[in-house]
Amino acid sequence: MVKRNVRWTRTADIQYVGILEYWVKRNKSASYSKKLFKIVAKRTKEIAKTPLIYKETDYKDTRVTSLGNYSIFIKLLMKKH
Repeated sequence: MVKRNVRWTRTADIQYVGILEYWVKRNKSASYSKKLFKIVAKRTKEIAKTPLIYKETDYKDTRVTSLGNYSIFIKLLMKKH
């Protein structure tokens, strides 16, 4: 099996942190943000293993996976030899 790396764009990382912070402030607790963090970490591992199982988009080499109210867009980068 090919080992793949998942790299977050700067924009995605900023949005993700913003979402986690929003829920901490809204709920006055970090419990939901911790739960969401675990869900995203699990899905990220799944993406690294099998990125082609996710739904294709209209964008070239891009797929998407849904996490309830959130989506993760996956840009497939092919290595050049």
